[in-house]
Amino acid sequence: MADKTPVVRAAELVALNTGRYFTCRDEVEPLEKTVYGIGNACVPDHVLTCDIPRNCRNVYPHGQVKVRVHVIWLQENDIFDYFALVADKADCNLYWLKVETYNVTHGYRRCCFRVATLQEIMEKAVEHNVYLNNVIAVARKDRERLLDYQVYSNLSGRFCYMEIPYGNRVVMCGVGLHRLTTLEVGLVGKAVIKDFFVSYAECTGAVYEKLKAEMPSLYDRASNMEKNRPMFFNMNVFCEKRSRYPELSELFAEFRGEPAGRRTVDCFTAGPYGTEMKHYSGDSLWWMEEFIERYRKRFRASNLMLPIKDHLPRY
Repeated sequence: MADKTPVVRAAELVALNTGRYFTCRDEVEPLEKTVYGIGNACVPDHVLTCDIPRNCRNVYPHGQVKVRVHVIWLQENDIFDYFALVADKADCNLYWLKVETYNVTHGYRRCCFRVATLQEIMEKAVEHNVYLNNVIAVARKDRERLLDYQVYSNLSGRFCYMEIPYGNRVVMCGVGLHRLTTLEVGLVGKAVIKDFFVSYAECTGAVYEKLKAEMPSLYDRASNMEKNRPMFFNMNVFCEKRSRYPELSELFAEFRGEPAGRRTVDCFTAGPYGTEMKHYSGDSLWWMEEFIERYRKRFRASNLMLPIKDHLPRY
């Protein structure tokens, strides 16, 4: 039997029941296109089937409706609830969406939509994530592009993306950790989870300038590494247990800010799921250069590494 529940704009629910919750069913929609993002991962689109309160049905023709949304950024994200900046897939307008589970045993959920202004997003960019400014730029220029844009990291721990010039080329490297606690993954999961992610690539200076012209935002270059793979050489991506690469994972887990390195870096760090992101450009940190040196030493034997012509002395 066909589902006759109408799909409506979130604006209808906001006008009908401003600031109040609707009981709902929250489902993930199948991916419709190729996904690019940090770790080549994304937050899937959602469809919320919302029940209209009885006291509203005398002014609204439906008892139940669906709203399809694209999640752009997660301010809160846990096993049951989330609070997100979303774009309505019907009209590309922006909303704050809160989804809560109010009866864990029976899985009853409720949701609330509130219009998201560009001023509010700008404030969130200052407070939480500088790359929300990218969302503002996209919204002002081409709102349909919002349906393909996300500010997100799929790592439940820490993530860092860095671009460092090395002589005749530029190293582009993303490194991340999943949190590894029994409470989160269970005893069995803890034994098998792949919690250490690396995406490493090198390109010529000319290619790097071309990428910067096409993608001025550092975040966009980080989230499109897989898409840009044909432009790189020495590219390698893996997600493994950190115990397999202790010389790399332990260095990243320590994450010391001092001492300074010898080069310059353009980088950003991200907390769990990209809720917090901070940008830094300036002198590189010692651990970053040491990470690259150790990485190249580890993978040189596998013929993934080509020599870098570099006038700087080695450690």
